[in-house]
Amino acid sequence: CQQKAAHARRLGAASQIVKTLSTRASSDSRPPIRGCSLSPFIICLKDSVDHSSIVVLTSLFINRIEWDTPKGAEVDLYLRQQWEDSRLAYDVDPREDLNEITLPDSAEIWVPDTFITTGREKEVDESRRRIIVEPTGHVRSSEERVVMITPSTSSSSPFSPTRTLTIRISSYKYPIEDVVYLWANSPPLISPVEVSSHLLSGPLQFEHAVAGDCVGNYTVGTFSCIDVVVTFKSSFWISFGRFFLPSALLVVVSFLHMWLHPSWSVPRSFSAVIPFTIFVLLFLFSSPKSHESCWLLFCLLITFFSLLEFFVVLCCGVKRETRLPTYTEEAGHKAQQVTNAIGDATNTSCTAARTPVDAISRLLFPLVFIVGIILFAFLF
Repeated sequence: CQQKAAHARRLGAASQIVKTLSTRASSDSRPPIRGCSLSPFIICLKDSVDHSSIVVLTSLFINRIEWDTPKGAEVDLYLRQQWEDSRLAYDVDPREDLNEITLPDSAEIWVPDTFITTGREKEVDESRRRIIVEPTGHVRSSEERVVMITPSTSSSSPFSPTRTLTIRISSYKYPIEDVVYLWANSPPLISPVEVSSHLLSGPLQFEHAVAGDCVGNYTVGTFSCIDVVVTFKSSFWISFGRFFLPSALLVVVSFLHMWLHPSWSVPRSFSAVIPFTIFVLLFLFSSPKSHESCWLLFCLLITFFSLLEFFVVLCCGVKRETRLPTYTEEAGHKAQQVTNAIGDATNTSCTAARTPVDAISRLLFPLVFIVGIILFAFLF
């Protein structure tokens, strides 16, 4: 009962504080600069104060990233900000054990008009924002942002590419004289950028983040600006086993018909047609990355020429002539019924052309494929 009563007192005190703060808060006016009095009868000169700007400590928590979207990478993150607003300071009875209060969604207080300049933000439910106010007037805010950012890709190896996201933060209407952004950096407990656990594993893994300062020069005024470059690296074995190894095996399968006799038309057609068809479908309906699309195009061309080689050999295919032994006139009609049981001799047309085509292809196609892999590794 005592615990319930104490909890009820805390809720009542918090509700009363929220009502009091709602009369002081103003979402349109910036918090007073440090050193200014809240009294309406005292005029505060901005130039007479050493620190005239409101300092906003900022950090990011990246929750989710969808890389392969039509408009770039969709980054779901939480923007965390801290600043001082002396108008929101309040007194609390120590017996109530109330160290902070959470403002409701309907509360209107000043919040930095922070926006991400390197991407296009999507609309998010405003209820997914949490604002906490401490007795000293220290405000902590956390809100969800979904931003479309175009990543840049670079790699020393085509099988382990790296992707970087540049997230630049600035104010929309407050110049640097009014609002200054700084990264919240107090290791090891606080870092400028944090990522969720599932971004530490998977096809693209978080590697490091480099936070810095920048200055945004616009038509009117100079605005405070901070940025961070977040790097994700693909695992070599995941990328190699997911994409490059299956495609290389398909190319090797397309070469198998060159070792088969031309009379085996069905296995030869499967070996030549199926890999080429799969690469056509992948190239048309998948959304490969830049280096993957080049690799798919190379595989598509080499399987096409392998299919072309199959048709060249097929045109010089096998013709069969059946030679029947000499039968008596009485047994002539029986010979027509047992044709399949009678030995036949096979004459092959284009023998002079077919033999060198397959022989040259067995050497040329694997050699071109190996050279292509080497060039692809050096270029990408």
